[in-house]
Amino acid sequence: MYRWTIIGGGIQGCTLAISLLKCGRVKPEQMAVIDPYDEPLSNWKKIRNESACLMKDLHWIHPLIEEEELPCVECGFPVISSNLEWTKGLYVMGALSELEIGPTARNISGAKTASHRIVSSIF
Repeated sequence: MYRWTIIGGGIQGCTLAISLLKCGRVKPEQMAVIDPYDEPLSNWKKIRNESACLMKDLHWIHPLIEEEELPCVECGFPVISSNLEWTKGLYVMGALSELEIGPTARNISGAKTASHRIVSSIF
């Protein structure tokens, strides 16, 4: 069993994985990056030139919100802590972290900021 599971091998997930490895407290064999594509970032590389919006369909998250009773603000964004924790052990990045990270949340700068906050809060 993995100690760390990152869902999504896009720019956000890969940046978090790299940050966890660089901190020296997580070994590659303790981590799994779950992505429907064979190569991390492959879908992001493909669509970055096709669309200005990299927001993917989040239909899978609604049952999770209901099942786990995760808090959301009226507009649908998650209520998260400053270290991007939605509920114990569940951290968000990218579009789901926009209320804390700001307008850069969806790009590489936001991924780096989010990764730093998450890793710093864990270790």
